[in-house]
Amino acid sequence: YLDELIFQRGGAVTTDTSYTVEASETNVAGAPGAGVSDQNIKDIVADLVQSCGLTAGDFDVSAINEQTVWTAAELLVKGFIVNGPGASVRKAIEDLAGAFLFEVYESDGKLHFKHRNNIINGGPVAAIAESELGARPYGTAEAGLLEIVTRQEVELPRELAVRYLNPQCSYWQGFQRAQLQQANSVLKLDQDFPIAMTDDQAKVAALAGLMLPWAERRSFKLALSVKYAWLEAGDIIDVEYNSRSFPMRIVKINFDGGLLEVSAVSQDFAVGGAGGTVNRSTSGGGSAGPAVVSTISYPVATTVRILDVNLLSDADDGPGYYVSADKGASANYWPGAAIYKSSDDSAFVSIMSAGAPAETGTATNALADGPVSIWDRANSVNISMTNGQLYSDTEGNVLNGANIGILGSEIIQWTTAVLENDGTYTLSGLLRGRRGTEWAAGTHAIGDRFYLYKPVELRRISGLLDEIGLVRYYKAVTSGRPIAGESSVQFVNAAAGLKPYAPVHIRGARDENGNLTLSWIRRTRTGGGWRDYVDASLGENTEQYSIDIMDGANVKRTFDGVTSETTAYTAAEQTADFGAPQPSVDVKIYQISADVGRGYAGVATV
Repeated sequence: YLDELIFQRGGAVTTDTSYTVEASETNVAGAPGAGVSDQNIKDIVADLVQSCGLTAGDFDVSAINEQTVWTAAELLVKGFIVNGPGASVRKAIEDLAGAFLFEVYESDGKLHFKHRNNIINGGPVAAIAESELGARPYGTAEAGLLEIVTRQEVELPRELAVRYLNPQCSYWQGFQRAQLQQANSVLKLDQDFPIAMTDDQAKVAALAGLMLPWAERRSFKLALSVKYAWLEAGDIIDVEYNSRSFPMRIVKINFDGGLLEVSAVSQDFAVGGAGGTVNRSTSGGGSAGPAVVSTISYPVATTVRILDVNLLSDADDGPGYYVSADKGASANYWPGAAIYKSSDDSAFVSIMSAGAPAETGTATNALADGPVSIWDRANSVNISMTNGQLYSDTEGNVLNGANIGILGSEIIQWTTAVLENDGTYTLSGLLRGRRGTEWAAGTHAIGDRFYLYKPVELRRISGLLDEIGLVRYYKAVTSGRPIAGESSVQFVNAAAGLKPYAPVHIRGARDENGNLTLSWIRRTRTGGGWRDYVDASLGENTEQYSIDIMDGANVKRTFDGVTSETTAYTAAEQTADFGAPQPSVDVKIYQISADVGRGYAGVATV
């Protein structure tokens, strides 16, 4: 309200009460600074840097705009406050970087400003094998290969509130909040931005600012040789350790005694998608300002798929399954999701958080059947990726575990990934039927789902033996969306990861009386590396087999409880089954698991 209105005219002060005062919301176009055009973030940063005495050749801001979080229009701001002539340029740039997710790195004597999304989506600049970790001066003791420190969940934010200048409401303070409903943390953070931002810009800044500490919750330290002296702070690298792949962003490098001491943080997800749309409508007329209606984009729903497939890593052994969670084909921002499970489709409990979207796609052609014991150099498959990118690698790295994917039911690897003009990838130089999936090599069709295996994205969930074969219900709930609004999906875990692989090298030997001796070589689900003077591990509690004697599609006889890699099929048994000893017999041989029974069948005619 007005306590007293004082006007001064020609030096005389009056408190004349005959004046009429009308109050209305000021139109944004008529607000202070209305005559100034909107400014691009990169131009503001360039002005700030040049105010410190740097010239255009000392820095590069062009990559700030190379991102997918906001549209070009949403990278424009109507105002930005630098408090006073003595204000720190560093603080001003930090405020802009916090709101619009860019970072600055020094390289070759030049400052490079890059959007975080551009850094992540550029992919790793180096894939570092475990054998290259743990570099040390000659004669010194071995140290740990990779030091990993994970921040506790209670140290990470559950909620982030952003305050900003809202040009749609006469530059009054605006407020946007992002929450992780499934987090165990109670930590709440506030962020003040001296920036004139739209509601959508502030909402995306809040969501991204909330998720980044979770994406970077793991810190790493590793030592590398001078082979990697070209690495710089800000680079994304992919480090192999303990049969897992760890994508990480370098934050510091110290060159000491011919070694690179690298500090890095986990890089578990890419910030992507637009911030949504803002609809504005006006009402009334004259000098009355418009009624501004802002529609904040609702977080996109999560696409979830639960995969009952063979083990992708020995470390995943157990009655579990893999979960793929992503934003599907949506272009909107995806802040991560929680996966919930229920036995009755009513009471759900959280079983995991997904901060990194799974990298998935579909096959645009049917991969033909091919060899599974040698390289398949004749066939190729074209993949249209919904999320993520694919890369080529050397044969040596592929043999050591690089480039693993699931295509339909077959686990494959590849050396060559060619990015086509239409954005798809053609994979060739294939290893087929990996991890006991040779049976699926001839089952492909157009539209097969493809999943790139990265442990931080395609997550393994531990299951219970008692739940094998039972219906369970799952919900994927995007952060910021209510669980009640999401539909559930059914899944029955058959524990394919526990099924023993099909025996191989099946042979038959007959004596002069027609008695048939069958023999075979077992395989193992885990620990199958070739080591000198050591046989492959059994992989099961006990060694046991089951053999079916086949007559077309019919089973004529079954041998159960066989405890070695051989059994006899006598001439008398053949006569009872077929009327006479047989010159050839079709057999199926299974290794037995104490948990799931028969494994995959080894099929042969002997």
